[in-house]
Amino acid sequence: MRDEVGLTRIWVSELKEAIAGLDGRLTLMFWEGYRRGEESSDEARERFFTTMGTARAGLRTYQLASAQLLSEFDAFCEKYGLTYSMVSGTILGAVRHKGFIPWDDDLDVGMPRKDIERARELVEREDRYRITVRYDRAMLCKQVRFCYADESVPCFVDLFYYDLTRHVDTDTFVAREAAREDLKAALGKDETLAFWDERENNLVEADVPEAAAIATHFDRAVQTLYGEGGPCTENEDEAAGVILGVDNLDALVDHHDWYQVRREDILPLQRIPFEGHLICAPNHAWKCAEAHYGDLFELPKDIGLHFDHFSHDLLRDERTRAALTELARAGSQEDEG
Repeated sequence: MRDEVGLTRIWVSELKEAIAGLDGRLTLMFWEGYRRGEESSDEARERFFTTMGTARAGLRTYQLASAQLLSEFDAFCEKYGLTYSMVSGTILGAVRHKGFIPWDDDLDVGMPRKDIERARELVEREDRYRITVRYDRAMLCKQVRFCYADESVPCFVDLFYYDLTRHVDTDTFVAREAAREDLKAALGKDETLAFWDERENNLVEADVPEAAAIATHFDRAVQTLYGEGGPCTENEDEAAGVILGVDNLDALVDHHDWYQVRREDILPLQRIPFEGHLICAPNHAWKCAEAHYGDLFELPKDIGLHFDHFSHDLLRDERTRAALTELARAGSQEDEG
């Protein structure tokens, strides 16, 4: 049986290599067929993205309404002296498309941990907005979102915790990953959390009494990184970089560039266009996006396969559609002004 398992693993590995090789050849054939005359491969790839166009119909309306929310979030942060920057797919869309990736439907920003906690308090002064905090069983993460107070409007901005680190190196990344694995193990072993699996979509609101037990595990993981010998620091003067908080998702690759960048690549922040709005971005935005995704002009693998972050059935609701249209129009008028 052991030999059969070993042979199966070898076969799977060889199959993956063959698929990767075939994918590479098909990609090369695509770009060669797409290239015009004396145009270089790099020029052809850049043209592919710059002429791609935008989403259509309801999704485009939703994108523009979401961009308006992002602009209002920017004003909220400026009003209260909070720091944020576009990250993940949002910064990729900003540098490559000057807005949404055509098939994308969510917004991601990173914030220092202390600023997210302040934002949660300050939003209580605002009638127009709310911040939701939920614990996600499926992803084992703390989901924080900036939304409109009107729950019929499905737009949101995901707020990701970022922590300051003394160093930008593999040891720091490994420490973050170890804390993350310990957190997941603790959540899995805690039998008092059985109720979590019974909640709709496996989500528990942070403000219900039962959530206190979950919060304890998350808080302990954060404290591990900030404790004696930990890689994180609250002292900005000794910080060399920033890293995605342990509360948010697993790393998808085995190198620290994915979630950790040097402080000088982030600061000072700049403002760059996103759907006609000027939104905060890292100092070296393109470099940060490449650290995350690699070659930004590589043929995308998620066209038509992108995960929907909200139910597109909502776009059929008359009230929701009217609200989104109004927000999208407001954003366009702001851009023209």
